[in-house]
Amino acid sequence: MKNDKKRMYTNADLFNIILDRLKKKDLLPPILDYSLGAADIVKIKDISWDAIGRITFGSSEGIYLRIYIEGVISDGYDKAELGTFKTLEASKDAYKIMSDLNVEFIFELKDFVEENIDSFFWTGYTVEFFMDGKSQGEMTVSRKDRAINAIKKYMARHYRAEYATITNNESNVTETIKRCDLPTD
Repeated sequence: MKNDKKRMYTNADLFNIILDRLKKKDLLPPILDYSLGAADIVKIKDISWDAIGRITFGSSEGIYLRIYIEGVISDGYDKAELGTFKTLEASKDAYKIMSDLNVEFIFELKDFVEENIDSFFWTGYTVEFFMDGKSQGEMTVSRKDRAINAIKKYMARHYRAEYATITNNESNVTETIKRCDLPTD
């Protein structure tokens, strides 16, 4: 899983990146009056969240589309706004256009996250197992002792297993654990 291109993103970063991608694909509707990334900056340290768009009428005029992420985001955060789109129009057609923008934004965000998946793992440890020099899969655990236990169990069941790697997702440092390196209980 180790990726030297791993980068920590904030909620505002994500909004601006997806906004740029939508612009390049000509997917922003002409009725938009503005877009604005979130002012409360939150580092995104986990992948266990969903994107949600909320479309509302403004208190005085127009329609707003606010994009949030909800779930496991960062220490102390289970919800963070990414940003807002606004149109001064208030018709049913404008509401539908804003709904379509919501769909385009969320799917573009999904694609971006999939393309940069390693950049959304900053907590816990990733364990990858190797047999005959080939990866046999990986798993993510919350603590290093759980990673060591997972390796012990895997190697007890798979006698041809050569080694495993443990990557600290916060520091992106990887260490290799061979069967002979495992502590005995």
